[in-house]
Amino acid sequence: MAAPPHVEGREIVISAKDGCPTRKARTRVSRRAIEAPRPRAGKAERLPPTVGLKAVRVEEIDPPEGLEPIAWLLLTTHPAENLEDALRIVGWRRARWRTGS
Repeated sequence: MAAPPHVEGREIVISAKDGCPTRKARTRVSRRAIEAPRPRAGKAERLPPTVGLKAVRVEEIDPPEGLEPIAWLLLTTHPAENLEDALRIVGWRRARWRTGS
């Protein structure tokens, strides 16, 4: 399988959390459609053996010294056909970060 396309993402704001300050992060984003096995219990028995997902990977480029770089692997059933779609999914993840989830 070919490597996923990497696209320079936008600079995103990462909210302060767990002692890390709020910062702007330059990112690299990749996305790929994948098939994941479905659990075989109860009602899942009547469903297809796999479910189609989109994987969106976000990696921080050049994090500030002393801070761990962001590395998120986000799985979703929402469209991730282009950079705008992928960045929308990243925005949802950032919102969870701000709320402490």
